[in-house]
Amino acid sequence: GLIQGERVCVLWTDGIWAWGHALKAPARWARFPVGVLAQPGRPPRPWHADDVAFVAEPFEAPSDILGYMSVEPGDTIRLLRPTQEPHVWAYAQRIRVHGEFNQ
Repeated sequence: GLIQGERVCVLWTDGIWAWGHALKAPARWARFPVGVLAQPGRPPRPWHADDVAFVAEPFEAPSDILGYMSVEPGDTIRLLRPTQEPHVWAYAQRIRVHGEFNQ
């Protein structure tokens, strides 16, 4: 399935369903509801180790997949490694939670 924030390539849609694939998995075509799609705000860009970012949108980590971190607006993260194409996911550490520094 798709996870919030993934960038996808959509081949077609009938208004209810779309047929496409996640950019990170071009060989895995699938059908998914059109309602989960949104136009990206801007093109993805590379991030570098030690870059700091402020969280603008909430993300709830899937409970059945390890390795994801839930974040909320007001959190601050530091990237631990550079991102790779398509620059959708990053290895990061939360350094502030809702404006409070982690100890």
